Amino acid sequence: MRPYTDNTPKPMISCNGKPFLWYLLHQLHDQGVSRFVLLTGYLAEEVSSYFGDGGSWGWDIQYSEGPVDWDTGKRVWEAREKLDDLFLLLYSDNFVPFPLDKV
Repeated sequence: MRPYTDNTPKPMISCNGKPFLWYLLHQLHDQGVSRFVLLTGYLAEEVSSYFGDGGSWGWDIQYSEGPVDWDTGKRVWEAREKLDDLFLLLYSDNFVPFPLDKV
C-alpha cells in the first residue's frame, strides 16, 4: 500500500473522505457492536486523535497501544484486561461483508 502508508496507518487511508476504519466500525455498529478495543501500533496517535473515545458516533472506543514490532498474539495478550471473555478479533484493514449473527 506504499506510498499511501508512508505517513498514514493502513486503517486510516481515506476512502470517500473517511478513514477505512470508520467504515468497518460503522458496519459493526450497524450490527449491534458498540464497544471496540483498538490494538494500535504504527502511527497510533493518528487513529486515537481521529476517533477519540468514539462518543461522536455512539461508540465506546478504548485503545491498547504497543510497539510496531509486536505480533497480533502479543497485542491481544497485552489488551486482555480490556477484552470481554468473548470477543471478535478483526484486522482493521479488512472489510467484513457478512452478518455477524451468522458467525
